[in-house]
Amino acid sequence: MKVIGTVFEDVNKKKFNKIWKDTELFKFLNENEDEVKETLANNNIQRVVAFDQISDNWVDWRANDRLTLAILPVCNIVDQDGRETTKYILDNYGIKLKKEHLPIDIHTQEFVINTSFVYYFKTRNLIVTTVNPFLEKEVYKLFKDILANMEIKYLDEDALMYLNLENQWKITFELRERQLESGLANLKDSIENYKRHYFDYTQKYNESMEKIQDIKRSKTNIKGRIQKEFDDVRKIPVVKDLIIRDKIYFNFGNIFLTGKVKTGTRENDDGIVVPIMEIRKIEIGVVKFIIGDGKVIVENDKSVRGYQHPHASDGGLCYGEADLKVSEMIANLDIAKLIKFLYSWVFSYNEGDAYCTLQEFYNQRELERKETLKKKEELKKGDE
Repeated sequence: MKVIGTVFEDVNKKKFNKIWKDTELFKFLNENEDEVKETLANNNIQRVVAFDQISDNWVDWRANDRLTLAILPVCNIVDQDGRETTKYILDNYGIKLKKEHLPIDIHTQEFVINTSFVYYFKTRNLIVTTVNPFLEKEVYKLFKDILANMEIKYLDEDALMYLNLENQWKITFELRERQLESGLANLKDSIENYKRHYFDYTQKYNESMEKIQDIKRSKTNIKGRIQKEFDDVRKIPVVKDLIIRDKIYFNFGNIFLTGKVKTGTRENDDGIVVPIMEIRKIEIGVVKFIIGDGKVIVENDKSVRGYQHPHASDGGLCYGEADLKVSEMIANLDIAKLIKFLYSWVFSYNEGDAYCTLQEFYNQRELERKETLKKKEELKKGDE
């Protein structure tokens, strides 16, 4: 069998993997080499690795550089009902395997297309078989038919990015669609039961119908909608350090808020110590936003007591009465509109409903300033 220069070659080793020439393990492959290679080529498979090339922690293995077929080791796992699951599937196809050639079962929670013993991890460019397809003719024929129906193709970095984003927003869209449809049914009942509120409920019903139709239209071309939103986001001049990958990362630069804070104390004419209140411009820091998985979270390297902003806690934002509006913007994929809203939010401050007051941010910055001055003085004395 020819290995060098084919999909079976291991480019990471100085010598080719001799396991492929093992006629006991890969009997059909060695007897039908050209047919197997043609099947792999027809399904865009660019590399094949045997089980002796796969690490124990194969679940974390990435194959994004080339579309890869991985043949897993030989063993079998019994399911909760005491049945050898993959063996049972093969039996239904009339395929009998010797005990030493029994397969394994794999279970993961990531996105995977599965038919019988073939698992296609689309976001990894990885196909895994839990049965050796190159041993017997019957198994190979089943393997070949499965590949033909999986629509396997290599995805480059951009395609993978959009696939991940499409999957995220597909879930968000479907969740939002179910929420709206549920609300739609309740509103329809309300129209029938409460005639005196007929016009109000009719308006809400029609608005929900329009939103559902908008979501249905968006679902037909999620990638195009994402691209349009990204083009609009890139045109927003205040956005800095924009990174678009599996999520959307950006900030608006170093944020300062202006407000009245206590800057010290003084003694009045009656000998009573009173606070000195002044209006100051206070540094909050570079507030970083991350949009993805149907939500917005924030980070700040200069947070105070775990608060990234006076109106943010543990990465979550307080929008006040705008919570529903923000949820709708995320669900409707109105990213540019959402970013403009976040720009207004990050420069806002309401002491009445703040998680952390502006006074606490001022006190922390003053403490940092004094520590910096102290270090400079110590360095100066050391130089003398």
